Amino acid sequence: MIDDRKSENVEPDQEEPKVMSDQERDNFHGLTLNEDGRRDDPEEDTEIRIHFVDIKKIPLWKKILFGAAFVIFVAIALVMAWFFMLGGAAVFALGLIIYLLKKYIF
Repeated sequence: MIDDRKSENVEPDQEEPKVMSDQERDNFHGLTLNEDGRRDDPEEDTEIRIHFVDIKKIPLWKKILFGAAFVIFVAIALVMAWFFMLGGAAVFALGLIIYLLKKYIF
């Protein structure tokens, strides 16, 4: 007689424990235990940890690179603001010209 059980430790009337797949584990909303028998809580991995970095420990080239990136970002922001301001002034001037032409000529 051939026995199809996977493990030798399972008694004939006892089911083999089911191992959850990764997808089942992620979708399961309850208590799960990992292989060590410890609680496997997905909320533990969602902690936000803040690490403070001492600026004196950062290399000089990284400080220069960060400074250059900051200056470029500010320059781009100022150029965009300038173009929005010019565009708004152009739309305002065009609207004013159309208003004056409509009021006094047509």
